[in-house]
Amino acid sequence: MQLPLNLHPAKPPLRPLYRYPCSILLLASLSAALAGCGSAPKTINGESLPPLELPPGMVMADGIDLLPIPTDNSHATSSRACAESEALLPAYHGITLQGSGSERWLSVATVDAALWPHLENFWERAGFKLTINRPAYGIIETYWHESNDERFVTPQRDKFRMRLEQVDNHSEIYLSHYGASTASKATIHEEAAWQQRPRDSALEAEYLQRLALFLGERTPPALIDQNSQEYPLEGGVLTLPIDFDRAWRKVGMALDRSGSVINDRNRAAGIYYVEELNLLDDIDSSPGWFSSTFGGKQSFNTPLQVIIKGSADNLQSEVRLQGAATPEQAERILKTIRQGLK
Repeated sequence: MQLPLNLHPAKPPLRPLYRYPCSILLLASLSAALAGCGSAPKTINGESLPPLELPPGMVMADGIDLLPIPTDNSHATSSRACAESEALLPAYHGITLQGSGSERWLSVATVDAALWPHLENFWERAGFKLTINRPAYGIIETYWHESNDERFVTPQRDKFRMRLEQVDNHSEIYLSHYGASTASKATIHEEAAWQQRPRDSALEAEYLQRLALFLGERTPPALIDQNSQEYPLEGGVLTLPIDFDRAWRKVGMALDRSGSVINDRNRAAGIYYVEELNLLDDIDSSPGWFSSTFGGKQSFNTPLQVIIKGSADNLQSEVRLQGAATPEQAERILKTIRQGLK
């Protein structure tokens, strides 16, 4: 009787390796032989073989330095990279945050021309693109930057104008905020749907503090506040009960907040040259720059001169205009400036 052929015979069960001491010795010998294959001579049946020879025209490459073994110097590399990064950042000292009412500005104890590129770099790192960059006039203005913060019920966007003034042995940096909002995200790409919203003085202060840290301060500077004043307007003269330096500063900020186009200025003569100015239709007594409604842009063929002159005792200053079409227009412009001083 012929038994059926079993194509898949049962495999014997595996046994522990220690049951085969000869196998262990064989594996150990084989491992040792392989480990020394790089240096041991090649033999077959006890006879030595000649070394391998390269074909004519080929050169053996020296592989010793082709793949160098890395050393553990990651800490040194990281420290060097950090040191190089810190060397690129500015390190100014003597930075103070000044204030008067709702106004804020930075005072930096330098008149170094190298300060300007750091101001440009600050806005680039903050995510803003620049639409105006005039080092000769000390003016930077950003494009609109839309906020993606979900805390806002309606979409919002912001832009800033920065102005740099060099006074004696220090520089003063002023910042003006412009805000806008729209009803819904569906109209975010419709320019006409954006409505102007009030200036945010707290946001101005926040960005000035960020700038102070960027320029080298280790902690946000504390505010040095100055008292706000009332500014009477009579007979085409706006009177400011403050010294010339503060009057020059405040009038410049008021012009910035109105979106004025200043093509030149002469601090020694106390003159701002204005090409364009946003006028207010309804002047009220409530604080806040945008509490009134803008009456449109007023352009000047010949730049309007906003002239600031300090008194002999330097206790007060007067603001006059040269180049206004009529006395009524001059008064309206001065009221616009006064509203920006609040």
